[in-house]
Amino acid sequence: HKTSVSFAILTFPFFAFLIATFLCFVSTMSSISAGSTKAALQDVSNQSSNAAVAAATATSMNKTKINNSEVTVPRDLLDSFIKYGMGDGIVSSKEAKQEYFLTTQDLWNVRYQSIGGGIGCGAPMKIYKHDDLIEVALATHGRSGLEQKLQARYKRQAKKEQREREADAKLAAQEQKAAAAAASTNSAAATATSSTTNAEESKDLKKLRASLLKFAKKKMGFERSGSPKSWRVEVPNTLAATFAALMGRPQDDQLETFCKKGAYYTMEYYSTHSFFGVSPDTDITKYFGREGVSQRIADTITVRYKPSANELSISGWAEMCHE
Repeated sequence: HKTSVSFAILTFPFFAFLIATFLCFVSTMSSISAGSTKAALQDVSNQSSNAAVAAATATSMNKTKINNSEVTVPRDLLDSFIKYGMGDGIVSSKEAKQEYFLTTQDLWNVRYQSIGGGIGCGAPMKIYKHDDLIEVALATHGRSGLEQKLQARYKRQAKKEQREREADAKLAAQEQKAAAAAASTNSAAATATSSTTNAEESKDLKKLRASLLKFAKKKMGFERSGSPKSWRVEVPNTLAATFAALMGRPQDDQLETFCKKGAYYTMEYYSTHSFFGVSPDTDITKYFGREGVSQRIADTITVRYKPSANELSISGWAEMCHE
C-alpha cells in the first residue's frame, strides 16, 4: 500500500503536465478555429451585403418601372365578378380553381354535373355553376380577401397585355424593316451572297423540326382510363436563336418580339403544323397496333423556353382516330 501511494505521488506531476499541455493545445486550436470562422463569416457578410445592395438596386429599378405603368383597377371589379363571374355561368373544375381561387378540397361539397366520359374518352368532366362557386369563394376568402385576389390578378393580366403589345410592336417594326431591306436595290447583292447560307440553315432547321416531331410521337400514349394522354418533349441546351427560328422569327435572336412571363417565354395555341414544318392538310398521327387505333396530335401546341437554363419544352394533347 505504501508503495502504491509513493508511485502515485511521483507520477502525479507527469500527468498534470500532460493535462496542462493538452488544455493549451485545445485552447490554441479553438482560437484558430474561432478566427477562421469569424473571417469566413465576415466574407459571407460582405458578399451578402454586396448582394443585398445589388438586389435593392434591382428592386428599386423594377419598382420604378412598375410605377411608370400603374394599372387602374375598376371600382366595381368585385361586384361585377360576383354578379357575372366568367360570363357563361358554366365552369369546369380547372376554371373553378383558377378563376375563383379555390382548391380541390374547397370543391368537395359543391354541386356539379358530369358531362362526357366513356371508353377511350377519359373520365367525365365536372361542370359547376357560378352561383355555387361564388358562394364558396366568399365563404373561403371573405369579401375583402376575394377582392384583393381579383385586383392582383387584374393587374397581372393588364401588365401581361402591355408586354404583349410592346412585343407585337417590336415584331411589326422588325417585319417592316425586313420588308424595306428586301425591297431595297442596295440589298440585292447581299441577298444573293447569303442565299446559300440561308438554304443550309433551312435544312438544319427542317431536320430539327422532324426530330422534334418524332420525339413527340414517342411520348404519345394512353391514360389508365383509355383516353389519349398529354405529351411533353423537353430539349436541353437550346439557344435563344434556335428557339426564335423554330417560332418563325430567325432574325430575333435577342427575343425582343416575344413576351416573357416569369422565367419563361410561353407561346400557347401555336400552330402544330407550323412548328413541325408540315403542310396544314397533313394528319400528324401515330398508329397503336395493339389497341387498333390511331391518335392525332391536336392542331395547336404549347411551346415554352427558359433562357436562364436554355431549356425548350413542347407539349400538347391528342385525340383518338378509330380505323
